Amino acid sequence: MLTFLEGGDDEILLLSRYRADVSEGSRGKYLRLIESSNVVYCLHFDAIGEMNLWLSRLLQCQLAPSCDLSDRRLLLLPDQLFSSTVNRQIVSLNLRHNSLQYRPSNQVLSPLLGWLDELNRLQALRSLNIADNSLYYFPNAATQLFNLTELILSGNRISCIPTQISELTNLTVLNVSNNWLHSLPEQLSQCAMISKLDLSFNRFDQIPDVLFTLKRLLHLEMAGNEISVSALHSLSCILAQNIDLRRNILTRAVRLTSFICGSLTELDVRDNENLSELDLSNLPTIQVSCSFRRLKSIFFFGFFLLNLTQAIIMPVPIELVVFSISFNRFTSLPEWITDLPHIEVIIAHHNLIRYLPYRLRNLNVSHNRLKSLPVANTMLDLNRLQFLRAASNQLDESVISVVVSCRLSCFCTSLYTFLVDFSCLSRLLALQEVNLSCNRLTSIASAFGQLPNLQVLRVHSNAITTMPDLSQSALLYSLDISNNEFGYLDTDLCMARTLKHLDLTCNYKLQVDTSNIRPKKEGRAVSVVDVASECNYASFHFGFSETAGQRNKLCIRQIRPCSRAPAIFGIVDGGKNDQIAALTVEKLTAFLQKQVNQNFFYFF
Repeated sequence: MLTFLEGGDDEILLLSRYRADVSEGSRGKYLRLIESSNVVYCLHFDAIGEMNLWLSRLLQCQLAPSCDLSDRRLLLLPDQLFSSTVNRQIVSLNLRHNSLQYRPSNQVLSPLLGWLDELNRLQALRSLNIADNSLYYFPNAATQLFNLTELILSGNRISCIPTQISELTNLTVLNVSNNWLHSLPEQLSQCAMISKLDLSFNRFDQIPDVLFTLKRLLHLEMAGNEISVSALHSLSCILAQNIDLRRNILTRAVRLTSFICGSLTELDVRDNENLSELDLSNLPTIQVSCSFRRLKSIFFFGFFLLNLTQAIIMPVPIELVVFSISFNRFTSLPEWITDLPHIEVIIAHHNLIRYLPYRLRNLNVSHNRLKSLPVANTMLDLNRLQFLRAASNQLDESVISVVVSCRLSCFCTSLYTFLVDFSCLSRLLALQEVNLSCNRLTSIASAFGQLPNLQVLRVHSNAITTMPDLSQSALLYSLDISNNEFGYLDTDLCMARTLKHLDLTCNYKLQVDTSNIRPKKEGRAVSVVDVASECNYASFHFGFSETAGQRNKLCIRQIRPCSRAPAIFGIVDGGKNDQIAALTVEKLTAFLQKQVNQNFFYFF
């Protein structure tokens, strides 16, 4: 609402009708509102920040209208939804996680508006999300929204889709995951524009025949159903490029041919624990996710492969760059892998591998049975290994000569890999990060202080009692020496001029006044962690846990004990989904209390 100088009357301007821009005049910058009829309003603000707020609001009004009413605990739709003017018709409506209801048939005095049955009045809708409302029935009013391109009805315990779904001829995305569906109506074939269909976590034991008629279907998600091998082998031609079959009941051998899946480029069959063989040799282009332990063989047509997860391949994938076979029982790598001109990355951790090839840049072979690494090339320029992770193997000091011949920037040998000889360490001039945690080290080599590019040093969970001088390290900013056997520590030895993080946690014999550590005179802040010395309880220890969630969208819940119950410590990271964390805490609290047989139960 604006008040004009002439006449002093107030006037209401519908901002969605105006185009806004910023101009500059004799009094500085001002905001212009331009209507289609060439009516212009010039607004001057005392503060530039206030003008920017107005500009932001005006730009929002010019966008396609959308309405987010998710997580509002609504029983009825707000009346305001049905009073929108022609200029403010809603095209996107999010009603997820409410308790919306249908109009009851036996209540005369029920409200006139607000029931789900009234959705058909919003004819401008293109996107509708009614997930997690416990509807039990497919909302028939949604089938009368003829402009819909996206419909999300997941988590509603729906057991049947009506034949009226055929009216939604513009639909491109249909999500009915996490329901009770057994089948799809044949009338779905009239929705010829569908490109993404999510049927995951329902009760399908067959892939519905109607899917074979959807010529534009690109993404088909059927994870968490009851699809068997026989259901796949009896398929007709399906045109989807991306198929998700995680957590079904696929067993023994699965063979997909180009006749069945001629357009298939991505296939996910993870968590089918009894699947032992996967034959995709007839498919010219495919990306497969199949990380689990029981798979024994996979067959591919390998000429065009660029990124490989697991395989027995013919012909040899000459263009292969990445090779990943983690979490299996391989005892060796394919013989042809040494002949690949472009191979750079091999990820083979958690296998039974005993020997390795040459010419790599990124190598992860943690949790294997390696006793040695490939001999380094006498021409140092050909030793291109930059990242080496070899935790939990059978390596000894003999690998040091190989390591120092490479240009490592990251070297991790954690979890009981017994490396104790660091006499050649000073030759690793490019080394930036070292992780020697969870070994049996009793000291730290002084050579770490001379590495010119070292930034991160982690040596937690060892038996270290003495500390070398790291104060002259040029770039060291993170030092983790927690959970060791320090009885005395001269903290000045740790204080490199670039240090920002120092972790002293769980050195139970160590008493340090952290206030004396902080280099106040230099005017810089150092994060010092030493909660162990602040705890006087002998029954349990404090520690830390990390989470990979996004800082701005992290959903975390605490597990707290009931009154007079033994202490239960826990933290649950739900990522972006607040429901996952809340539901996990609700279920775990009661379960964990039953498991407590001691004074304190540790859950991390």
